Amino acid sequence: MSLGLILFTSCSKDESNDLTVEQTADSIYLYSESNGRITWESINPNNLTGQSTVPTEMNRGNSAHTHGDYYSTSGGTTISWSGTENNGGTHGSAFLRMGPSELTLETECIMVEGNAAVYGGIITEVTNPSGPLAIGSYVFFRVTDNGQGNNADPDQFNSAILVSPNNLCGVATPSWFLWAYFAENDVLAPGSVKVNN
Repeated sequence: MSLGLILFTSCSKDESNDLTVEQTADSIYLYSESNGRITWESINPNNLTGQSTVPTEMNRGNSAHTHGDYYSTSGGTTISWSGTENNGGTHGSAFLRMGPSELTLETECIMVEGNAAVYGGIITEVTNPSGPLAIGSYVFFRVTDNGQGNNADPDQFNSAILVSPNNLCGVATPSWFLWAYFAENDVLAPGSVKVNN
């Protein structure tokens, strides 16, 4: 099982884990972690076809909330998050450990469609940085709450994590076409996903 990280980046060069990452204004990078091995792969966005399906009305109540925990099967990636967006503003935080890197996020937005949500946050701390990650960049990931009980399907965590210098709140919604290019990983115990709207 692998986990992907897509990066929308500006021009720079970063050397990490003996891997040189060249970035241009149009670059998208896929971070993958499989069996404890971290790799970065460049993706040409022009080869991805599709359109954003950003709805004009996201079926929102007065509050959108998601929280949970995700652990990759190889143990290289751990994500814990809790975020709420309501009339009082946006609240919450997330912690991501991806290989040697540890990121702390402050919640920017919660986008909910049905039982799926996208958590969006801004990086406020980076420990042991690797790859092209920076304070002030935005991080987005998609989760699905499939309910509870013995007959419920496992909750899911999309294997792509978006990182961008630009805020994608309102763009990287749960139905955004780009999520469909990446696998949905089952969230195994002790992890879980909760989505409320």
